Amino acid sequence: MFCFYNTEVNIPSQGKVIEDGYYTISLTADNNKVLDLHNGDVADGTPIQIYSSNGTLAQCFWVEYLEDGYYSIKIAKTGKVVDLTRGGLVPGTVVQQETEDNKIKQRWIISDNGDGSYRIISAANGLCMDAGDMALGRTITTQHISDVSSQKWSFVEYKPSIAEGCYRISTAINSNKVIDIAGGSLVAGGNAQIYSYNKTL
Repeated sequence: MFCFYNTEVNIPSQGKVIEDGYYTISLTADNNKVLDLHNGDVADGTPIQIYSSNGTLAQCFWVEYLEDGYYSIKIAKTGKVVDLTRGGLVPGTVVQQETEDNKIKQRWIISDNGDGSYRIISAANGLCMDAGDMALGRTITTQHISDVSSQKWSFVEYKPSIAEGCYRISTAINSNKVIDIAGGSLVAGGNAQIYSYNKTL
């Protein structure tokens, strides 16, 4: 038995569904399970997986609506984008990280399901991001669209565990001992050291 796939897929945009921003992308069925860059690896070809939410940048995505009518999904930790491996057309194609090349395999459609969840559909093959059995460590693939929990996603605004600002970083042993730049150096390669807190910047 043979399966035939159209090699000239043309998936229409559904327009701008969510605002540009940094998001954690979780399974709607279990918000503690989120999209994650495997081991936080910087290498091209690193798969996207399901993992427990831990607030790291490997689970933070810059979601941006582009002029071509599709979304780009960029991994905050590496600056690389979510990509369909080799632009594969068949169900089971792995979703991975890749250096941005602006090809259709790096474009995504976000479809509102009307129940607070969304589907993430590849513009390259029209298939949906799917978490399989939703087990931790499960690699994300694209599959035929169906009404299953493994294809329903929530976009949660990413909130870092520490707000932006100026902080004094002290040792756990002695709060008066802090990280200090030797001599207040402004040159690249200046040494960091442990030093007594002296209220300088």
